[in-house]
Amino acid sequence: MTKTELKFLSTKDIYKIYGIPRNTVYELLHIKGCPVIKGGNGKRFLVEQSEFEKWLKNRKIGD
Repeated sequence: MTKTELKFLSTKDIYKIYGIPRNTVYELLHIKGCPVIKGGNGKRFLVEQSEFEKWLKNRKIGD
């Protein structure tokens, strides 16, 4: 049996990996349906990388 490891990304990880400007990252994370996990009194955002990538690929311009 193989163990599936989840990789969680912070906002800093997202803008470094995907080259998305920081303010745009925060805008994305506030969109309804974004697979974001809030922690630290709601001030820290995390996303599971594979779910975030699927969500990002399925976004349409203007959504």
